[in-house]
Amino acid sequence: MIKTYIKNIIGVFFLMSLLNCNYSIPEKDKHPDMESFPKLSGVNFKMDFINDSIVVLKYDSEHYYAIGSSSLFVYDGDFKRIWRTRSDFYSMEIDHKKNIYVYNDEEVYKYSFPWVKEEKIDVINGSLIRDSVWKSLDSSPEYIKIHDSIKNKKADSIKFKILEKKIKSNYTSCYGFENSGYILFTYNDKEYCLYDYDLVKYYADKKKFDSRWAKRMSEIQTNLKLYDQAVLGNSSSGNHFFFSFYPYGYAYYRLKIGDQTMNFKYYNDNLEQAKLKQWKNPFNDKIMISRYYNNSLYTIYLISNK
Repeated sequence: MIKTYIKNIIGVFFLMSLLNCNYSIPEKDKHPDMESFPKLSGVNFKMDFINDSIVVLKYDSEHYYAIGSSSLFVYDGDFKRIWRTRSDFYSMEIDHKKNIYVYNDEEVYKYSFPWVKEEKIDVINGSLIRDSVWKSLDSSPEYIKIHDSIKNKKADSIKFKILEKKIKSNYTSCYGFENSGYILFTYNDKEYCLYDYDLVKYYADKKKFDSRWAKRMSEIQTNLKLYDQAVLGNSSSGNHFFFSFYPYGYAYYRLKIGDQTMNFKYYNDNLEQAKLKQWKNPFNDKIMISRYYNNSLYTIYLISNK
């Protein structure tokens, strides 16, 4: 009797510990006869598959621009590829003249429209300039006993004066690359980039700051709805100090176009992360679905009922 009681208590504590680690109780497929994406169960639905793996996707008034795992793409509004080149960069910007800029923390390259010419853009690294100024101050006898906060202000002041000499005020426009420390300065006869996170806001407040560049795709939930899921099992992650589970199984979706509806399921190796998303189509009424996989890549599907 006592042993049974102890076993029950241990079982309860074990179950509670599993639940605290995000463990989900497994179940069976709720809709075993339902088609799995990308198969379609609705006979009136047509789906086109874009056979490129995409990391970043943007658009302007006429084109889509995409970065793949090792390529740079341009598509028309119907998602037909019109240009491709090899690229190892994973960040890009497209200006209002359709020039493409790709970059990392060290380099910036430009593909001038119609993308036949590649050129390297000169980069002024404000962070390296400041580091050099700081080291000079830190080793100077004049500043050896000065508090770091004072040296920081002095280093910022000297860096700014150096950059003022390098960055002429007669630029025609400037633009801050998204979520980066880059600011592109355009002049009548040249352009170059400043790499300095601390000065992005400073130049963003200037009147010549350009905002007419290509945009990222926006997620919507107009036609695609997640309405249920079935946990088939749990995968684990963590170490000796922290341990957790994440569920895998089927996510059940409903796709509606006009008065027609189609249900399907999608196997998801982590149900806590949505792997299918609807993006707003900027060019036509086809439903754009992105399938996220391999940590960073997307595959695009275009669905219509015509």
